[in-house]
Amino acid sequence: MLQAFTEQLIRLSRDPKDPFLLTIKKIVGPRHAARYSNPLRKMVLALPGMVEGIRESVEKTSLDPSVRRLESFALAYLYSPTDYLPEKSFGLFGYVDDAYLIANVYERTLNELAARGLRLKHGNKIKINDVQNWIEVAKRLLPNEMSGIDRLLQDVRSRSVGGFGAVFSKNGNLGPVNPALKKLNR
Repeated sequence: MLQAFTEQLIRLSRDPKDPFLLTIKKIVGPRHAARYSNPLRKMVLALPGMVEGIRESVEKTSLDPSVRRLESFALAYLYSPTDYLPEKSFGLFGYVDDAYLIANVYERTLNELAARGLRLKHGNKIKINDVQNWIEVAKRLLPNEMSGIDRLLQDVRSRSVGGFGAVFSKNGNLGPVNPALKKLNR
């Protein structure tokens, strides 16, 4: 299944009609688009590898319960139709919110493993510094949407809300907050 997902992301990234770069240009203008498009494209394309790392961690280690909850929520978020950036509207760019959430959980997972002297088998493929950079770039481009995801993760981690459905309910209608994205999402 991850192989098919990887192939889908690669296909979208190579599709000249995909609105990834155009969407970024509408947000920051053509002059600054490359500053965001390259790292965000890499983050989205690394999404299957980060998911694989999270799955490996879930299956092979016993981490702090709050990290386990985050890992489970992250995998559920990927399959949820509720989304900040719907893929149907935004193509490859629609995976930025998913990749941001997964990158946050992946970073926390790696940090938790490192604190225990453990590593993922495939962990060398995706460097923690890259993940941290991708997270920061996404926050700069879409601060409102990424703050919403941060709130979702905080709610899951702190258990301030019941199950995953309650987390989505508490955080209201997900969807683009940025005015340029709202216009494109019609």
